[in-house]
Amino acid sequence: MSFPIISLFIIDSLLLIFLSIALNISIEIIRFWDFDSVDGKQYKLQKKVYLSSVILSYVIALKVILFFMFLYAVDDLSNIITGAMCSIGVLLNTDYGFLTLGLKFIVIILCFLWLLLFKKNQENKVLAFTKKLYKFFVLVYLFNLFEFILFTIMIFSLKTDKIVSCCSTFFSQNSANGFSQVLFSIDNKYIFIAFILSFFLTFIKNKYFTALFGIVFFLISLMAITSFFSPYIYELPSHKCPFCILQRDYYYIGYLIYTLVAASLFYSIANLFLSFTSGIQNTKFYFYIQISNLGLVSILLFYICKYYLLNGVLL
Repeated sequence: MSFPIISLFIIDSLLLIFLSIALNISIEIIRFWDFDSVDGKQYKLQKKVYLSSVILSYVIALKVILFFMFLYAVDDLSNIITGAMCSIGVLLNTDYGFLTLGLKFIVIILCFLWLLLFKKNQENKVLAFTKKLYKFFVLVYLFNLFEFILFTIMIFSLKTDKIVSCCSTFFSQNSANGFSQVLFSIDNKYIFIAFILSFFLTFIKNKYFTALFGIVFFLISLMAITSFFSPYIYELPSHKCPFCILQRDYYYIGYLIYTLVAASLFYSIANLFLSFTSGIQNTKFYFYIQISNLGLVSILLFYICKYYLLNGVLL
């Protein structure tokens, strides 16, 4: 097992311990919190709220760093997995690879939503959203626990002698994988058109439509990056992979691209989440969505223009 993956497992274990301690405090707060009470128990709870909230905010922020560490660690493992050329080979080596990746991403979104509600609660003079904040934390904790269990199963089920498909085989129309067969059976120009249309739909300033089209844009972006834009980044028409753009050969541009994709999704659902949990909305989120999406589209179109200028043709 590689050093990055061992380090990730140890750090993740320590964070889960801190989250478990916070869970006990959360249950106590959910049961007994009453801001209007003047007894000693309520005073102790208020101190626990401030202490646990600060600790949790740092722990959850570290989870974001761990997600990027996971991407790096999985890519590093491709050096010892037979047939693997990038992260895709490692994820295919076990039945739990893609499930772990997907769940880790969901945990990141949930953690950011918790931090968002935490900030709004701190801005409220009577901490009106405290119970909702810690009820939501219970959900966040359960996802973190399940993610840790799945991650543990994944790393212990990896087999270095198991031959896996490389990304060029997996992400091709001739792949036995159903997702790849469906994706690459669609004409690239239709995926590009859907990407541009969904991009403009995200400019609608309505919490319901913004959340809906934000999710649609997120999914279409992943499809477009894989089948349409990645060959321009690699400058190789036959190379279609959403993971190799995370490597040093491409200046780690994938980390910026996926950060913008994730930021767009988060801000798209943030107002709807806040509306349900606190009755508050933040109009600045619509601006953040536009900045994230404009940044993403600009980067992707840059690679198309670069390829055209260098080769005089489009793929």
